Amino acid sequence: MTEAPKTCARIATEYQRDWLKGLRSSLAAGEPFVFANADTPHELFHFMDIPLVTNQWWSAVIAAKQLSGYYFDWMDEQGYHDRLARYSSLPLISQMEGDAERAPWAACPRPACFAPGKARTITNASSSSGQS
Repeated sequence: MTEAPKTCARIATEYQRDWLKGLRSSLAAGEPFVFANADTPHELFHFMDIPLVTNQWWSAVIAAKQLSGYYFDWMDEQGYHDRLARYSSLPLISQMEGDAERAPWAACPRPACFAPGKARTITNASSSSGQS
């Protein structure tokens, strides 16, 4: 019997599943990795075979484990202001909170390198000149 051809979605899902298993094994083995924002040129790190964890992706892992509410509450208890980019700050906050038993994958290990994305300027929205 001939197997039906795989759809693009199925191929992509299988690739992502295998990639995730490999990433988790690499991190568990203590291999160096880069922690980067989504708008960082990931291709540079892929070209050099350096594993990469994206800030927003790690936030999604935390949210999928239904831990974002806990960490948002912890941020409030610590006095962080409400204008902080809460979803994007989840990885940092989960590291600062420090309970590896609670965190996904027993916490993301310390990265060898942090690659921030584009620099952003915070401006006063009420300013007519757009200057801060």
